[in-house]
Amino acid sequence: SLVIVFRIARWRKAEVARQLLGQDYAQVATSDRHKAYEWIDQRELCWAHLRRDFQAMIDRGNPGSRIG
Repeated sequence: SLVIVFRIARWRKAEVARQLLGQDYAQVATSDRHKAYEWIDQRELCWAHLRRDFQAMIDRGNPGSRIG
């Protein structure tokens, strides 16, 4: 019931993601915020990427650090 797939492709495009997942993909996908995945209706963002972004906000040492 759980599948994890790693694929190395020459390009990072929506076309490559559609080939891998299928044109009519209707499940939840976890990804970063790259525009190649915007066509997926049920998409959640990768927490590791978000955590890194929040830490970067903290490390800037400006008024936005508190939000991070």
